[in-house]
Amino acid sequence: MFKRASSAVVVCLGFLVVDPTAGRAQSNAEPLTEADVLGQAGALEPAARAALTAARLRGARAGIGLAPNPRIGWERQQTFDPNAQSQDVIQLALPIDLSGRRRAARALADADLSLAEAGEAVGTLDASALALQRFYEVLALQRQVDVRVQSLEVLAEAERVVQARESAGDAAGYEGMRLRLERRRADSRLGQLRATLQARSVELSRQLGLPERPFGGDFDVDAPTLDAALSKARLERPELAALESFRGHAERAARAARTAWLPTFELTAGYNRQFAPAGHGYTIGAEITLPFFDHGQGEAGEARGAAAASEQWTLAVGRQVDAAVRGRHAELQALLETRARFAEGAAEEADVLVRAVLAAYREGEQRLIEWLDARRAAIEIADRAIELDLAVRLADVALRAAMGTL
Repeated sequence: MFKRASSAVVVCLGFLVVDPTAGRAQSNAEPLTEADVLGQAGALEPAARAALTAARLRGARAGIGLAPNPRIGWERQQTFDPNAQSQDVIQLALPIDLSGRRRAARALADADLSLAEAGEAVGTLDASALALQRFYEVLALQRQVDVRVQSLEVLAEAERVVQARESAGDAAGYEGMRLRLERRRADSRLGQLRATLQARSVELSRQLGLPERPFGGDFDVDAPTLDAALSKARLERPELAALESFRGHAERAARAARTAWLPTFELTAGYNRQFAPAGHGYTIGAEITLPFFDHGQGEAGEARGAAAASEQWTLAVGRQVDAAVRGRHAELQALLETRARFAEGAAEEADVLVRAVLAAYREGEQRLIEWLDARRAAIEIADRAIELDLAVRLADVALRAAMGTL
């Protein structure tokens, strides 16, 4: 198990510590969390499209494999003079289908529906992973903004030092100009990051159908063992459960299709009323369809093909899930180790460097350019820590998606 050494990006820039909550306007609104994102992921387009397909098949399946409807009809026969007569016949027809066609069709519809419902679940998983990726990218941007806000405060401290040295005649005027240019560059970088942060925050909130509010979360990750991840994937991945269901329905369809050759019958019965000469009676009849040409070849072939191919399909999907979990798990472990090695002393060394160079500059032992270089190195360390945090979190999201636990 690996867990990040601290719960926030901690990089000292001069005399200030970069706090992930610093530089953001305070708000009474509850922050948008990962749970909120997952709860609304179904609103994203991939999930909605997959849900539409499943809903259509679910509705269509209700009308597949039903018994044929009975029919009722009326017939009038009339002849004219010189032997005028007429009769009315009211007749009821009852089709009887003893073959396995309807059962086979229903079982195949159930098989297709199980795959569509799995596609709906996978679509939600994909949408959840996409939404979480964007969510954590926004969190990383928020922390980059925090770094720049704190660095501007450090620049203000440096400006006071430069002004004091210029007043004492220990520094040339161009150093103040150089520092003002650095502040202008830092201001523009902060403005750009804030614009990007605002755009992505609004975009994700709108896509999820949520009100705009601050994003809250962290980059701490507890990685499962590989065996636990594989075991969880076998239980949670919707494709695997759906394929087991598909196989069962396909085999049921194949069994039903064995009697698809049986003919259909139709029984008719009715009341016959005759006029001139007057009289009444009944009608009765029977009809059988002779299966000379169509004797259920299509239903039987489709059912047998689905049952035969489902086993190989299940094996292929199982290997695919296994490979995805192993690959994502290996990536997460490697990134966690990389982050842990980077976190060992990087922030402290950057802080010591910036403090030492600024102190040396105050005493006239270093030039301003050395301090600016040290400050930029500290910002790069902070940015790299944020990059690693984001990479770890995205790898964790990818692993959870591969396991089917989002």
